[in-house]
Amino acid sequence: YPWCGGVISGVTAIEEIQKRGPIPVSEIEELMIEEPRDRIKGPCFRSPYTGVGMHGKFSLPYNLAARLLFDDVSPHVHSDEAAKKVLDSGLLPKIKVVVQPFADAKPPVSRVTIRLKGGRTLVGECFAHRRETERGALAAKFRDAASPVMDHEAANAVLQKLGTLRDMKDAGSILAIANRETAVTSG
Repeated sequence: YPWCGGVISGVTAIEEIQKRGPIPVSEIEELMIEEPRDRIKGPCFRSPYTGVGMHGKFSLPYNLAARLLFDDVSPHVHSDEAAKKVLDSGLLPKIKVVVQPFADAKPPVSRVTIRLKGGRTLVGECFAHRRETERGALAAKFRDAASPVMDHEAANAVLQKLGTLRDMKDAGSILAIANRETAVTSG
């Protein structure tokens, strides 16, 4: 995901619920995320969401709301336009973060409980801090993240160089491509 690592398990727990069917966002009364250990000191728990798209990367409630509102998790979820949609949705005040030890024999890393109007409850859990991403998806994620500063051809050149990183004696050639593509000219 293109956001702070501390939110990945919570977003994955939401995706576990989404596998069983769509979540009617307009019907959400409360979303509670439980974390089994004290990660409250981390920035994704402490940082209030400011309304600036990029700041959402570091807000657990923002990313949970964004995952419910958007079909994918590309960098666009942190644009100012996406931030407006998240703020206008009314979801942020409905999200509560609870940090406490789980009593389960094999506790999850994160548990999300969504209470809907009418009393229906949806629960999703994530049992791993990180999710493995296959190589093709990582390459697509890199191209998407790099697209604001370099074209597709340059991103592919960087990816090709990164594929040979273990054998390189000097990683400067990767930086040369990136610097050439992202240089800002004064005028």
